[in-house]
Amino acid sequence: MCGQCTNATIWSKKGSMTGWLVHHNLKSIRRSPDFHRKAAANIFFGLMASIIALELLLAGFFLHRILSEDVAPGKDPVEVFNGVLIYYAVIDLLVRLIFQKRRSVVARKYVLLPVSRSSIAHFVLLKTLLTLFNIWPLLIVLPFFFNGVVPTHSGLGSLAWILSILGIIFSNTYVANYVKLRFFTNPIRTLIAVSAVAGLALLEVLNLLSLSAASTTFFGAFLQFPLLACLPLLAGGALYWINHRFLVRNLYQEDTLAIASARKFREQFIFLRGFGEIGSLISLDLKLMLRNKRARISLWMPGLFVFYGLMFYPQQRYTSGDAVMDFFLMFVGTFITGFYIMSYGLTTFCYESKHFGLILTKRVDMLTYLKAKYYFMLMFTFPLYLLSLGYVYFGNRIFVVNSVMFLFNIGVTSFFILFLSTYNRMKFDLDAGLMSMQGKGSNQLVAVFLLMLLLLILYLPLRLLAGTDVALGTMGLLGIGGFFFHNRLLGILVKQFFRKKYVMAEGFRQT
Repeated sequence: MCGQCTNATIWSKKGSMTGWLVHHNLKSIRRSPDFHRKAAANIFFGLMASIIALELLLAGFFLHRILSEDVAPGKDPVEVFNGVLIYYAVIDLLVRLIFQKRRSVVARKYVLLPVSRSSIAHFVLLKTLLTLFNIWPLLIVLPFFFNGVVPTHSGLGSLAWILSILGIIFSNTYVANYVKLRFFTNPIRTLIAVSAVAGLALLEVLNLLSLSAASTTFFGAFLQFPLLACLPLLAGGALYWINHRFLVRNLYQEDTLAIASARKFREQFIFLRGFGEIGSLISLDLKLMLRNKRARISLWMPGLFVFYGLMFYPQQRYTSGDAVMDFFLMFVGTFITGFYIMSYGLTTFCYESKHFGLILTKRVDMLTYLKAKYYFMLMFTFPLYLLSLGYVYFGNRIFVVNSVMFLFNIGVTSFFILFLSTYNRMKFDLDAGLMSMQGKGSNQLVAVFLLMLLLLILYLPLRLLAGTDVALGTMGLLGIGGFFFHNRLLGILVKQFFRKKYVMAEGFRQT
């Protein structure tokens, strides 16, 4: 019997199997080559985390004074704090859905050992709790609890209040974990849940629904009726049990194969088969985006930027009609409808930096290759424009500007960005972390600046000489012209690619 099996058997006789799993995990961290190799980096990040933790503690300690004196003078700071807790809960859940790690993959290596699946599931769920998403909020909430809540409310009410917040943190942890576990088997429900949260945020921005008032009432009830604290705790316990049951049932090799088969089925992209070689190249790009976290972020980030306009459009001064505000509306419209073109187009060759040499040595028609890139950008840009049509609520002028910038993006911005991407020589490591800055440099910022400069050069003279309508109409016609003559423009890009391909290849090998 192997050493691990013997140790597992001994632990099962002496005590908790979950304890052995925790003990084994600590050993794996301590014995990892990276633990000693990256000791200096770990110490540095540990110090940075300690500084952040200290700042959060100080913020929590003085929070009751800040709320009562600066933010909302004359109001109960606890009520003000309760009013924003719903926003914290929603944002926390969305952030967890994106960044919280899924621990179930680590647990599968124990399946072949004499360890019960129930113990493995408990170990995974306990390990999921050890995240900064759970620790940092408490550094603010606990000092505020002792300085702001306990002195002004009853002991039972204060205890119920803090237990309700702990229950919500606990619940968010396991809601995000369950969604990530179920994402591949049931993505539709996940997308519906995220869309519902985004819809609630939109209603709040449009003043059609007041989440802050509901939050104040909800959390204030725990201070008045302490027994209600059982509800979030029971909800957290139920979510723990649901996660545990799901893990016990799915920690099998055939389930892993089933998930792989389901992913393979979803990645067939049958609707692209009718487009010949272009469809094949687009399907390859889609597979690359779906299989790598750093590339996958380019798929959902444009959806978030659709809501970028909510920061500006509700304010009347942005629709006043003067030249500066009109240009600013064009700037916002460019980002809303063209963010995917900018995020993908600027790194379109960098995504393939690992096998860029293979592309150069294969018999690939570069016009078809670049056309597939162009159509791939259009495939995601058009849905973003459809989503932006909702901004007509703020006025017809915003609808017109967004429509013009959509046309400009597909007919001008896309080719301008692809041209600039031939100057990008930084290798893009798809295996790096989601928040890694590797492969990102000043080139992206320069490209966005040049795009805004191009907009200014094209729009401002026309605006001053012929007026707003002529300027916007000209921008739209340029976009329509670029779309209809895209084959000719792509031919120019092919010549640019051939001029720069060896320079790009050398840069990808060296970075």
